[in-house]
Amino acid sequence: MRRIGLGGGALILVGSLMFPVSGDPALAIAGPIPRFGWSIIYWDSQQNTVGESVQSMIDGKSFTYWHTAYTPSAPSHPHEVQIDLGIEYTVEGFLALPRADSANGRIGNWAFYVSNNPDDWGSPAGTGTFPDSAAEQQATFAPKDGRYVRLVALSEAGNRGPWTSLAEFNVLGFTTNVAAAAVQGNTVTWQPATDSIPGSPSCSIVSGSGVPSGIEGRAGVPGGCGPGTFDTSGLGLGVYQFDYRMTAGSSVTGTVSVTVREPIEVWDTAWSLPLNGTPADVRTYLDHLRDEGFSGAWISIVPPYFQDGMAGLNYAGQAMESFTDPNPGYLAHIDYILDQAANRGLTVGLVVAWAADYTGTRPGIVMHPPPALDDWFDPSDPGHDQKAFDYGALLGERWKGHPGLFAWVMGGDYWEPNTENLTEATWTNITAGLRSVGATGTVTYHSGGYPESWHNFSPDPWVDSLSPETGHCMNPQESQSVLNNLVRSYGKDVISAEMRYEGEDVDWCELPFGLIGAAEIADDARAVLASGADGYVYGNRTRWPWSPGSLASLGSPGEQAMLAVLTKSDASPPPPPPQPSNDSVGLFNPQSGKWHLRVSPSVTNSFFFGTPGDTPLLGDWNGDGIDTVAMFRPDTGKIYLRNSNWFGPTETEFFFGMGGDIPLAGDWDGDGYDTFAVYRPSRGAVYISNELGTAPADFSYFFGEPGDRPFSGDFDGDGKDTVGLYRPGTGLVYLLNEHVTKPQADMTFYYGTNSDRVVFGDWDGDGDDTVGIFRPSNAIFYLSNDNQTQPADIPPFQMGQGSWLPVAGHLG
Repeated sequence: MRRIGLGGGALILVGSLMFPVSGDPALAIAGPIPRFGWSIIYWDSQQNTVGESVQSMIDGKSFTYWHTAYTPSAPSHPHEVQIDLGIEYTVEGFLALPRADSANGRIGNWAFYVSNNPDDWGSPAGTGTFPDSAAEQQATFAPKDGRYVRLVALSEAGNRGPWTSLAEFNVLGFTTNVAAAAVQGNTVTWQPATDSIPGSPSCSIVSGSGVPSGIEGRAGVPGGCGPGTFDTSGLGLGVYQFDYRMTAGSSVTGTVSVTVREPIEVWDTAWSLPLNGTPADVRTYLDHLRDEGFSGAWISIVPPYFQDGMAGLNYAGQAMESFTDPNPGYLAHIDYILDQAANRGLTVGLVVAWAADYTGTRPGIVMHPPPALDDWFDPSDPGHDQKAFDYGALLGERWKGHPGLFAWVMGGDYWEPNTENLTEATWTNITAGLRSVGATGTVTYHSGGYPESWHNFSPDPWVDSLSPETGHCMNPQESQSVLNNLVRSYGKDVISAEMRYEGEDVDWCELPFGLIGAAEIADDARAVLASGADGYVYGNRTRWPWSPGSLASLGSPGEQAMLAVLTKSDASPPPPPPQPSNDSVGLFNPQSGKWHLRVSPSVTNSFFFGTPGDTPLLGDWNGDGIDTVAMFRPDTGKIYLRNSNWFGPTETEFFFGMGGDIPLAGDWDGDGYDTFAVYRPSRGAVYISNELGTAPADFSYFFGEPGDRPFSGDFDGDGKDTVGLYRPGTGLVYLLNEHVTKPQADMTFYYGTNSDRVVFGDWDGDGDDTVGIFRPSNAIFYLSNDNQTQPADIPPFQMGQGSWLPVAGHLG
């Protein structure tokens, strides 16, 4: 992922969020400075319980509070917190609100520091003693400029114990300067720092103040000092500055600094798409993500427990079943999602095993009967490490190097702080299994929504990037502070992977927000941009479980508001190269009845369908644009077909032809649906049907001679398949472009040798099918983009075994 250089400054203002920065006007008035952009960079102790973390002292909730640890041990004074304010302020004091439910931890003696270097605090800006009171306490001292502040509690006001607690903390200070951030192409909004001067000032842009020169011409501000604007259209990445003037009796000048960033990478949350999404859903959904500027989606391999977990059936009736021996039919649908994503230039985050249900103490399923041993990763299981390693190796072998894979996502919603460490062995062993087979993709840890979880495992070498859940219950200010802290603390990419979900009524939160709409989603997106995070995973209440109505939620107001903040750009990057709708090849093992379809150069989909001795075919039986499997049973003339490329029951079966016939599949009439034909070698006759079912042929004609090997394809690009022949004795290929008996073929050429097996497909996506061969002597495919005698255009590649039967078709 890209990382944007911020020039040492935090991003404080995006869109309509307004945050002043440093300055020293003569008329300044100190007040509580905005807490957006704050990052708690150090604390000596916190109780790892929801509502008692250090983050609680700046969350805007008086009923939550920072409390130093009291179990299993209670460290003694002094206790301290260090905060990065994001930019420099002139600081004149602070406010400290004690917790309301108990006197324990009230601050007694204190010292307060202000600095522009968190490694050099110097002398305290102020010291003092607070009374043993529940009232909010205020401290003031001589003004001091700095970006960082440090509060040190030296004693407890009532000498009740070694604790410190604090419900809310604010810093008193002022500035006239303003910082803003925007994605290339956006018009950013900024607010003049009118709180810094008394009265009702008027505002104007200072002509000639721009850096670079003339940039102030893009800025505007109302005379009444309402929100100003700055147009970033056509600007490169970097920081741009201009001055504005506030006049109220006398004039005060402030500087606006606008940081222009690249668009943020944005994924969608579709955890249950593998379980509940059909192939048609997948295509429609991914088309939307591509068209709207998403980077892709995050999905969960295993269904959550409330959706029946390992026994949950996907749309085709397949279940995951086991971590040790997962059902290949179930995994094949995930293959399909990854392939379709890659075809559209999108990527997928694969959640390997949702932590709340499948690791550690299984908090998500404690109300359910104990699962079978293979249904979860139990730290007390002697075979735990090997099981997790093997599972990682299985995933890595299947999807390593896949162009549709963004990251392997460990963790997810683990909300028992005291036992989360029990899950690490699962993640490290799965990661080791991935690496053992050469899977090099990013491994990220998706934390729970509480402070200890954000930092748990973050510095560990097996974690490549961080994807914290900043919480469905966090306001943007809190989320920005958490993300800002992670960005600066570990030197790893940070993706905000679970914030508030659009359409969610978070009535379970300590301070409910009500229904989350477009405004809340946009504010969260601004917090992500301002934090310096590298990416964001948007959530929608209807879409994440892939419930009915998921497709109807595409393009929702919140989604559009979020994209406008994070992805709009006028930089006009070159579009990705078009993905040709090219065909691929596969093989059928006639001894075992197992298929091997080459979905991409790095991915092969393998599954069982049919019985030994059947003749394999591929065709688009339902008109969805994807070729799927069928079998022709030579001794009975019966056809069995499926509309998906994985193991499962026959969906349609009927008789066509007779024993000894050679089956063919194609779209003979150009209606978008493939049907069947047979070639009868004894007569050199072709019998074609335009319907899937037992019925007489619609028409027939003669072509070739006994011993010829028939095939089908659209040789002239007219949208209709016709029949060709390969004559082993001579190596000649004969092509017809019509379904008629002719004295000679429309095209002939030599290709291959006597023992080769011919396949035809649209290898380059130009609309017409061209020749290819599978050579049994070395199990190599040779594919050409022209129907003429020539060497193979496509680099030859080896696949399977020489005794297997080749097929070709459009596999997605």
